[in-house]
Amino acid sequence: MSDRKKVCAQCGEEANMTCTGCKVTSYCCRDHQKDDWQLHKHFCKSFKDFQDQQRPSPEHHRAILLPEDKTKPRFIWVPEYETSTDQQEADPDEPFARLDFTNLFGDRPVSLQTSLLVLGDYTSEIGKHLDQAVYLACRSTNQFDGSQPNKCLASLCADDRVARRFRGPIVLFGMASKIKERQPLDIAAVDFSLALKVVLEHHFEAMWSVQQKEAAGVVVLNSRVAAARGANPFGDVFVPLEHAIFEGGELSELSRLVGMPLLTFECLTEAREAGDAEEEDNEEESDEWETSPAAFLHLNVRANANATTDPTFGTIPTDWQKRKGIILVVREDLKPISAKTVEALCKYAAQEAKSLLMKATESFDGRRKAVANVSKADWEEFLQEHEQAAGVKKL
Repeated sequence: MSDRKKVCAQCGEEANMTCTGCKVTSYCCRDHQKDDWQLHKHFCKSFKDFQDQQRPSPEHHRAILLPEDKTKPRFIWVPEYETSTDQQEADPDEPFARLDFTNLFGDRPVSLQTSLLVLGDYTSEIGKHLDQAVYLACRSTNQFDGSQPNKCLASLCADDRVARRFRGPIVLFGMASKIKERQPLDIAAVDFSLALKVVLEHHFEAMWSVQQKEAAGVVVLNSRVAAARGANPFGDVFVPLEHAIFEGGELSELSRLVGMPLLTFECLTEAREAGDAEEEDNEEESDEWETSPAAFLHLNVRANANATTDPTFGTIPTDWQKRKGIILVVREDLKPISAKTVEALCKYAAQEAKSLLMKATESFDGRRKAVANVSKADWEEFLQEHEQAAGVKKL
């Protein structure tokens, strides 16, 4: 990296001072070096271990990993693909088409997404100076696949909105700025410092200052799957307003009765989206799967006046008993919602509402009275009783 122009890691301006620890990161003055130390200290001593002499092969490139479950970022070596991939053939200009992130994300390359954070050609727009493009890579399904908020990014940014937007592991990597010369480049500590500033000062502030383009949502995992992943079954997410849930989501009648109308949507796995019947059969037969907690939101609360008896009243519909994967939940009216509130409502449906409905007499009048008991007042009483223990706040 000795041929890179020296710019200050704090302000991006021309620099003539170099850190005596890593002997690479530059600053324009002592004050900026002190200001940058909270970020630079994570890499200063370790940078010497990621110089050319430690490179596993010429096809490995230095990147920065922001772990999902740890607060400290670290340098890593990322290899190039040994052979052509589907992603390279489909779109060879995609920045991640050259690098193999399989060991980091555990997914095929088509399941990754990247965001351009800093590009040297755009200095007039973002006010920073770098001689290469810096990209952020994460799972494209990070909002809905049970990934936890990235602890590392949360600790560095101290902004809850950033952590909620980027869940799961994150990698920062470099690429040549010119599209026709799309080659992976080593990333340095200076790139990280400036890129993180762009995340906060430009990328997100610009996004949050525009008209609402997304809604708060909750992702609900099968409890056994969540346990296997070491994740909470209920997680807060952001949902783009163009997501299919707002057109094809299923309204929970029970949630409407309690004054909090919710739309639910099953997020299929990649294998099922691709029509992998064998994978789907394995899911159905596995004892590691059970009905989703969100299924209780769809208890049958319809008091059918034309039926003398109704064995399905107060039960989970058959199709929802089979939905054992990841369920996305949003409010139909786009009002705020939290994971703790949805978790409490699922418990209310499973414990209180189901009991009220199942005690109904085998008559329309009995069923109608049971439905009337599943009300906003009953739900709020249940929520109040559990609020202190579960840390739930009414919205």
